[in-house]
Amino acid sequence: MITVAKSAGFCFGVHRAVEKALETARNGHCITVGSIVHNRSVMAKLREQGVGYINDWRDAPPEATLIIRSHGLPRSEWEAIHARPGKTVDATCPCVARMHKLATESMESKRFLVVIGNKNHPEIRGVIGWCDGNIIVENDMELTEKLQKISPETPITVMAQTTTVRANWEKCVKTLKKHCTNVEMFDTICGATDMRQRESVELAADCDVMVVVGDRTSANTEKLVALCCQLCDDVIWVENAAQLPLHRITGEKRIGVTAGASTPMESIEEVVTAMTEEMINVNEGFEELLEQSIKTLSTGDRVMATVVAITPNEVQLELGAKHAGYIPLDEVSSDPKAKPEEVLSPGQEVEVFIVHVSDNEGVVLCSRKKIETLEHYDVVHEAVNAGVTLEGTVVEENNGGIVVSVRGVRVFVPASLSGVPRNASLSDLMNKTVKLQIIEYNERRRRFVGSIRAANNHARAEAEAKIWKTLAVGDEFEGTVKSMTVYGAFVDIGGIDGMVHVSELTWDRIHKPEDFCKIGDKLKVRVIKLDPERKKVSLSVKDPSHDPWDKFIETYKVNDVAPVTIMRMTAFGAFAELTPRVDGLIHISEIAHERIARASDVLKVGQVVDVRILHIDHEQHKVSLSIRATLEPPSAEKVDNSPDEVVASVDVEGRVDVPQEFVDAKQAQETADEMESVIKNVEKAETEETNEE
Repeated sequence: MITVAKSAGFCFGVHRAVEKALETARNGHCITVGSIVHNRSVMAKLREQGVGYINDWRDAPPEATLIIRSHGLPRSEWEAIHARPGKTVDATCPCVARMHKLATESMESKRFLVVIGNKNHPEIRGVIGWCDGNIIVENDMELTEKLQKISPETPITVMAQTTTVRANWEKCVKTLKKHCTNVEMFDTICGATDMRQRESVELAADCDVMVVVGDRTSANTEKLVALCCQLCDDVIWVENAAQLPLHRITGEKRIGVTAGASTPMESIEEVVTAMTEEMINVNEGFEELLEQSIKTLSTGDRVMATVVAITPNEVQLELGAKHAGYIPLDEVSSDPKAKPEEVLSPGQEVEVFIVHVSDNEGVVLCSRKKIETLEHYDVVHEAVNAGVTLEGTVVEENNGGIVVSVRGVRVFVPASLSGVPRNASLSDLMNKTVKLQIIEYNERRRRFVGSIRAANNHARAEAEAKIWKTLAVGDEFEGTVKSMTVYGAFVDIGGIDGMVHVSELTWDRIHKPEDFCKIGDKLKVRVIKLDPERKKVSLSVKDPSHDPWDKFIETYKVNDVAPVTIMRMTAFGAFAELTPRVDGLIHISEIAHERIARASDVLKVGQVVDVRILHIDHEQHKVSLSIRATLEPPSAEKVDNSPDEVVASVDVEGRVDVPQEFVDAKQAQETADEMESVIKNVEKAETEETNEE
């Protein structure tokens, strides 16, 4: 029985380089700088197709197109080739190009470079040509010896040849960790190489004979042979079918076949065919073996693939087919914020969607995002009109609204349902995570319509129901000002809006809410009144510990004489400030001993006068004042025999308390009528404010 390793044959980098060479040859004469692949049969076929070969780029004709091989070149040669008049095609393997970048960054950061690999290999010669100050070692023993000459505090960057055996790399890592205190380690072993080595080891441990196909000049093939020899007693290394010792492939033996990264698929097929024809009691023919080991791919297929490597531009895949697979970075995940290395890792098996198969280029364009989209499509479809809240990222803006990606599924949200005020810009939502509900699905157009506003309303209703269960007078919140009116501000306290009357915004005197806050401001508020039936909440920003009334009653008592400042005039008297933010009423009858028509005839706003405190209403916070009580009584001949004047009082908020009895009936009636009118106006204003709330 013959089993072929899934990852046997060309790796992505070699396949890419060979295809670039063939494509370039179709457009004219071209030459590779060095052997583009370590396989003589492949190089011979390339020469037949018009691909030349030189060791020194300076030997190339000026008009020739030069191809930089997959192993890469030192910086000096790379720059010189690109500076020449002729065209240049860079076929450097992406994994090797990453090593060049790391070597350059190491030099710029003044770090010492350590490379685990073969110093004579062209890949390593190219890498060290991109930096100064480096050492190359092949194993941990050699590394230990070299490190003795380097200070443990020396900044070191370490990486490995792409074909390094992983066990060797791990030993070197342990050695570095013991010796160095400032080391950056980059696992640059090619994912395809690592996977090929693991598969070869597993196959060798389970087979009677292990056949390794590859050129004798191939370093990675040589490593495969060494690994197989550790687990299998009969290992055969051949370059082609003609070298097969067929006498060793007889009987009912289990035969494993693997091949290096520089071995073309046709060489593997020839070897397998030759063994199949020679074997006795073969259970499966070559076609069946090939069908098992090599997939036929078509656009639209969903297949399992193995992640080979993650580069700055793409994710390379092993599809178990003749073609190499890759995923562009924007097709890795349905989450636009996800990084490839966060969701995928070399060696991981994932399901991918075949987007396009290019037989000419020998590559397959794949998508992981489409798989996720198909998986999540049913979830989004079930949410239609179900009231389920989903989460997505805003990825696009158009004239009619925005597009939200919900697990890779595109959902259109009209501007009117975006939760953004009319005529406001939707651009602020770009790339933000939002919650929405699916409200409509157009099956013919396969289009989902969502509503952010519905999700916000739903969340708010839930929050409101929750907060009303525990809300109590005295609770404190940090709220956000949502809107304002002439009589106060509405504040969101986490699910419901409460009303802060202008008189509860501050202890200071203000005429309108805008004098204290604006929409969007954060305010610390306290619940002072609840109406669960009407779902009304009254709030206050004022700190009770700073109540100016407390300061007033600590300072004054009834019959005290105090200097006051006249603040405003009314028809029935004047208001005066006793202490900051506490006023008292000087009724017109308490301004002077003689009768006066208006308070303004005697007093002026801003004037400072002495008053006597006649009465303090602690419950209503009202204070009645008198200037007359501080004055000398008039002489007997000037005494007015008219009844005593009425004494009125006023609270901090300006509410008037009018006595019901007057000595002078006419004056009593006039004053009562005046006070009744004032009270009615105040009550009317308060009623209108309550209704508006």
